[in-house]
Amino acid sequence: MAPRAGNGGRTERYVWTQTLQEVSVVFDKLPAALSKRDVECHITRQSISLKVKGEVLSHGELYALVHPGECFWQLDSHERTITINLEKVAHDEWWKCVVKGDPEIDTGLVEPENARLQDLDDETRTVVEKMMVEQRQQQMTRAFPSRP
Repeated sequence: MAPRAGNGGRTERYVWTQTLQEVSVVFDKLPAALSKRDVECHITRQSISLKVKGEVLSHGELYALVHPGECFWQLDSHERTITINLEKVAHDEWWKCVVKGDPEIDTGLVEPENARLQDLDDETRTVVEKMMVEQRQQQMTRAFPSRP
């Protein structure tokens, strides 16, 4: 599955996008007349569980660790959506999926955020530069595979 705009994907239940810092997950096509009392969302360092009116919409181990205290969810009853924002622990990794076992994207096709390298802090700039080199190497390997 190729990444969608925002470097993410779609499953049967949700659409997701990501930056190096966070993952945003949007569950849509929810029942009408929802209130926050109808939603149960539990996020731990390595797992997520979302139930709406008792129906499990997502449950499982996250692709990578998150900071649960920095994660949150939001119900938009007018749009009938729930958005969950997950703060990544590792800011140097693109996720292939949100929950392990869900469809994965090819992270080699992910396009980094539009930012000028000189605007980033030293640590982030170093990580981004390393990722750019690795991505170029992957592209070269695909374009010119080694022959036996």
